[in-house]
Order: sequence, then C-alpha cells, then structure tokens
Amino acid sequence: MKYINFGKRLKAFIDEEGLNNSSLADIIKVDKSQVGRWIEGENLPSGEPIKKLAKSFPYLDITWLFTGVGQMYKSKEVENLRNEINATLSDLNPLDLNMALRMLRGLKKA
Repeated sequence: MKYINFGKRLKAFIDEEGLNNSSLADIIKVDKSQVGRWIEGENLPSGEPIKKLAKSFPYLDITWLFTGVGQMYKSKEVENLRNEINATLSDLNPLDLNMALRMLRGLKKA
C-alpha cells in the first residue's frame, strides 16, 4: 500500500475512461493482475507500461498520475471534446451509431 495515492488516481482515470482493469491491461499489454497491484498501491508501473500508457492515452497527464500535481487531462479541451462526442453519439439511431463506430475504429488503426 506504499503507492496508494497513485492507485487512487489510476482508478479514477480508469473509471473516467469507462474502462476496467482488464481492458486497461489489454490496451497497454500487461497482465490484469499487474493493473490490480498498481491500483492497490503495491507497486508502480515502470518502463514499457508507462510508455504504452502515455501513447495509448496522450491526453492523460502522466505527471498528475504519478504526483497528483495538475489535472487528470492535459487539456480541458480534450474533456470537452469527449463530452461533445458522447452527446452526439447518444443522439444517433442504431444504424448511424454502427457507422460511426466503424469510422472510429478506422481512425484508431491509422
């Protein structure tokens, strides 16, 4: 429990992103039990997992994650964009929503 504040911040980010331990582990290519140990404050990520976290979530302020200084997101603009996208998607009919999902997946691969 040495790193409990880091764990609380990581959990807050995971929740804010609508993820869970397993989905974050899949994204950054670590075992889900490792994510659990980070959240419980048993240890900290280092090296490659940090790089993958920063690359997968470029809007996450890594300094905030490790120190608590600053804000979760590098820019309020990113949070505003996420909210606008979510609001727009919630208004789509199922056919358009499916098309939007395919477009987003295409962007993610690019």
